[in-house]
Amino acid sequence: MKKSLIALSTAAMLTTGFAASASAASHTVQSGDTLSHLAQRYNVSVSELMNWNDLNSDLIYVNQKLEVGGKASAPASTSTSAKTYVVKSGDYLGRIANNYGVSVSSLKSWNGLSSDLIFPGQRLKVSASGSTSTAAPTKTVSTSSGSTYTVVSGDTLSHIARKHGTTVSQLKANNGLSSDLIRVGQKLSISGEAASESAKQVVTKVASSSNDSVGVINEAKRHLGTPYVWGGASPSGFDCSGFIYYVYKQAGKNVSRTSALGLWNETSRVSNPQPGDLIFFSNTYKPGISHVGIYMGNNSFIHSGNDGVEITSMSNSYWNPKITGYGRK
Repeated sequence: MKKSLIALSTAAMLTTGFAASASAASHTVQSGDTLSHLAQRYNVSVSELMNWNDLNSDLIYVNQKLEVGGKASAPASTSTSAKTYVVKSGDYLGRIANNYGVSVSSLKSWNGLSSDLIFPGQRLKVSASGSTSTAAPTKTVSTSSGSTYTVVSGDTLSHIARKHGTTVSQLKANNGLSSDLIRVGQKLSISGEAASESAKQVVTKVASSSNDSVGVINEAKRHLGTPYVWGGASPSGFDCSGFIYYVYKQAGKNVSRTSALGLWNETSRVSNPQPGDLIFFSNTYKPGISHVGIYMGNNSFIHSGNDGVEITSMSNSYWNPKITGYGRK
């Protein structure tokens, strides 16, 4: 089904000192759409989409029509404001802070963040003051030792090789890789020169941080609305464990293609789950561990249930009594 974009316009009014234009655009929700995906596509924020469409959660439905262009622009202002940045897939606070020469703590303070979790489409202040601008970080940067690329969610070695006119085997040789597995935030040498020591330290830090979890959540939300298919492990359809296998693989985390019980046995138990950890349920369609999802924080989890990939409250009367525990790979 083709996505439709319907432009709606109203008359413009000009008065002394003000110029107000009312224009709007709507989008018909397709399978796999999320508010963060639409926010990124239309260069708006998730909160704006929720406000324009009177939404009290980020749950949307296939064929739902959403206002994506706003209802009216505000009068022009001569006052200065903080620079803003629209979060892209694969971003994390450390990378954004580095690109804008600020600290993570400053970013969190300017944006009222209590954790490092951010989402595609989210607008972040990246300065305390200055003119408003929107910019994207550069993925490929030249250094004295050649060229490096920072892996983002959804990347594969073959994709990166094609993009930079090289081969998978050359990339593996350049970076000492023994498999095709790469991680979100990992820096890869493209030119054949080794990445700098500081870059290696950044990779090590990223690999052990919660940024992996951000990548997992972002990837999982990309598939909202994908139908449930028994044994499915691809964007055409998922069962519960197939969803975990695919999302973790795309986010650079390695788990076996197994059942919910198999994932329970493969992961370590945690009592204080973090976003991106697995949440397990018992006694659903069979006795014992029988369902698994991804914990999102804020008392919610994302999973492939009977109605497909969806976000569900952990207070749900059906699921809450069946919560068995949490696992971390």
